[in-house]
Amino acid sequence: MLARIVNNQTMQLEQVDTYHEDILDNYFCARHPRIRFIDVEQQSWDGYYRKYDVARQRLALPFLQDLAKLCDVKGIALEVIDERPAPKRAPNPDDVKDDLLYGITLEPHQIRAIKAACESEIGIVSMPTGGGKTEVMAGIAKMYDCPTVILADKRIIIEQIKERLELRDVIEEVGLFYGGSTPNGQLIVVGSIQSISSPSASLKRKDPEMYKKRAKRAKQFQQMAKSSDLLMVDECDKATSKQYRNLFRHHFGGRRKYGFSGTPFDKKKPVESLSLRESLGNIISNTGRSELEKIGRIIPIKFYMFAYGEDGDAQDKIALDIAEREIIIDNPKFHNRILQIVSAFPDDGTLILLDTLNIEDIGKALEKVIPGSVFIYGKTSKTKRKKAIQNFEDRKLKCLIGGKIIKRGLDLKGGVENLIIIGGGKLWSEFDQKVGRAVRNNAKGWARVFSFMFLNNYYLYRHSREQLKALISLGYESRVIFKNGTLDGKAYVKSRFRRPK
Repeated sequence: MLARIVNNQTMQLEQVDTYHEDILDNYFCARHPRIRFIDVEQQSWDGYYRKYDVARQRLALPFLQDLAKLCDVKGIALEVIDERPAPKRAPNPDDVKDDLLYGITLEPHQIRAIKAACESEIGIVSMPTGGGKTEVMAGIAKMYDCPTVILADKRIIIEQIKERLELRDVIEEVGLFYGGSTPNGQLIVVGSIQSISSPSASLKRKDPEMYKKRAKRAKQFQQMAKSSDLLMVDECDKATSKQYRNLFRHHFGGRRKYGFSGTPFDKKKPVESLSLRESLGNIISNTGRSELEKIGRIIPIKFYMFAYGEDGDAQDKIALDIAEREIIIDNPKFHNRILQIVSAFPDDGTLILLDTLNIEDIGKALEKVIPGSVFIYGKTSKTKRKKAIQNFEDRKLKCLIGGKIIKRGLDLKGGVENLIIIGGGKLWSEFDQKVGRAVRNNAKGWARVFSFMFLNNYYLYRHSREQLKALISLGYESRVIFKNGTLDGKAYVKSRFRRPK
């Protein structure tokens, strides 16, 4: 088989017979996890997403590593011919030293990640929260020294990346494309996928003038991406949406792409995992939690899961949104349970992370119940949000409440002493990200994490069980606390969730 690299996005496969086509078609595909709920006969679709273009015999370039592995396993000879011009810059991995960045000494795992990026044009850096991935981004940008676009999900993360790049003397000034900010010829620009994406047709119907303004700005940013040679995506496990697909396929013309995430792939999201590999390839550098704990980058946690609703029915199949409303959001008894946990540690910094269908109502309710607490979310002004975070880092504020805004990526100086996770969610990768809010270094050298085993609703109960299994998979010890006893989390799971008598 011959793989001809024709551009920065695509491989043209040649010498492919029917036998090869079947292998490629079956390997580069993923089955929709909920296919049993889809009437495939009505849709003329078998439930599989396929990435190998049989008609044109094409495959996305980031799949090259997978293709080589597949051919090796199947005993297929593979020849790769790269027809692209030689890269303008090919940094030497041996030049990556611990003093690469101004003001810090890079750790071995960070050096390893930067070297991997110098050796691979495409790939994912897997690094848990607290590993210093922003420093890795800065190191990669400095090694390549080329027009660069960096994408992050939230304004506060965008600002942190900009500040870090300037602090480490990678570049004097980083350009911003976010909200009303516009770059002015800077070599490195940082922004959001929303700003670089064309506005929807619905906005055109609703507000033609606003549509025209946003379309003009988006086109400007798209041209910047088109002329850049390096793209880096923070929290890349989320980079599987239509907006990101448009970016990778149409708006970015460079040859170097890197993603960063502590949880890049989730076994329960096969379609998204396939799509991520299609865009950013496979993991080129992997750092585990144990490695970071050994060098003091992150701290260990003690996990406690409180049984809630023991007198309820775990098989009650009332809809999840209604269950959350009745059991969590509008339930003063549950709010007081949270208050008891916070009040038990008056001198500690406690972060309450909300993950419910309605963040605003539960956040405001808890802010009212917990004296001195502050709730921040998307509608909170930038000034108030920044002040709350600063006060919490200084421990002038003892209890900070938030949702998506603090769920990922936010670098809280001084970490937290206690993290309380409230809400559903059964994806292991998502729970890993939530727990990651507690592993940053604090004054104690360890932290507590609290969650709930909801026993009064079928869906919340299933989510709680998955969260406990996800925590155990991370290697942490856990305790599940019932009214009449405490169980080791691993033993509780092994017993198929039998309650103490």
